[in-house]
Amino acid sequence: MRRPSLALLATAICLSATAAPPDPIHAVDWKNFVYPWPGEPDIPESWSWLTVRATSRVKLVDSRHTFPPGGPASPHLIFKNVSYGDLTGDGHDEAVVDLAYETGGTAFWDYIFVFECREGRVSLLSILRSGIGGRGGLEDIHIARRLVVDFSDPARMKGLCCSAGIVRVTYQLENGKFVQVGPARRGTPRNPIYKEPKSGSSTVSVRVQDSTMTVICRTPDGEIRSLTKPGDYSEPSLSLDGKRVVFLSRPGPGSAFELWLVNTDGSGLRELFHGPIRWNGADAPATAEIRWPQWSADGRSIYFVVDIDQITGALFRLDAGTGAAKLFLPDVVNYEVLPTGRYKGYLIANQRTMEPSEGYADYPYYLFSPSGEKLQRIGDDEADIDAILEEWKSK
Repeated sequence: MRRPSLALLATAICLSATAAPPDPIHAVDWKNFVYPWPGEPDIPESWSWLTVRATSRVKLVDSRHTFPPGGPASPHLIFKNVSYGDLTGDGHDEAVVDLAYETGGTAFWDYIFVFECREGRVSLLSILRSGIGGRGGLEDIHIARRLVVDFSDPARMKGLCCSAGIVRVTYQLENGKFVQVGPARRGTPRNPIYKEPKSGSSTVSVRVQDSTMTVICRTPDGEIRSLTKPGDYSEPSLSLDGKRVVFLSRPGPGSAFELWLVNTDGSGLRELFHGPIRWNGADAPATAEIRWPQWSADGRSIYFVVDIDQITGALFRLDAGTGAAKLFLPDVVNYEVLPTGRYKGYLIANQRTMEPSEGYADYPYYLFSPSGEKLQRIGDDEADIDAILEEWKSK
């Protein structure tokens, strides 16, 4: 396929290397850009790559373009996101721009524009149009030398709006066209449960003031004690003996979370872990995030979840003394450590499991021993983990 040139578009001029990041394409203002346009669309039934006339284009202004006749109910394009990565293998980044098309009613879908910048000129490589809602709507985009796109799975559609499944398709550039590499992967998206912080005595939480957070502890006698200076903190977890708190700290905008530790008397503040996460024999991608730290019952270890991407992740365990972190359970999204009862120190976790009868992944809950042995299935993927926890605490 011949690559249409956008050299006539003034807004697409690349800045010189002396005034731009390592790849000049990073300096293009995609929120105020003239895009080639495939024409008035029909509602898509699935995702597909499009052929675009170079003479048809639309201009975004402040992230938006409104089609005639104008007004809030008119169709419009909205800038959503841009990702960068080397898709051609020449050592230079390409830009993958996601624009949402909204009809002015309830229907919407996405256009993924792939651009390169060579010799001071931005050129279009291709456009991928998603399906609508649960019929192949766009879920996520990754660049790992190839273009990896997650679509909603039409086979598991729950009404027009959404789906219980994801289809992951990998594309690579061959002779100017994106072609699918290998079979599509089907799975269930990782849906973490973010619990409300506990209140009352002997609990920890964060106090929000303006744009900063402070980790606080409520002592048994009702005193509220600040354990940190204001910063970007979240998800504090109190050890079972009530003496230590582990929490997430983000050192700066856009940076990854770190694990920190502090005693409930305010002493001993220190960093426990900042990565890198080792994944499949290498460092995990920059998109990987840690979340939901919890203490083991004996206080020697700290568990935390790592989300690599929308359908990939695991539960790790960190030695509180040495700071060494290792993979504990693969494919875990949500978990709890049982604090009391016969199974004190055991874990309840939902683990990704292929359902042979359906051919896609699901996340039922299992009981695990402190050593990581899977003991039994105790709930389906939509079960209430708090209800399961209360049941097993009393056993």
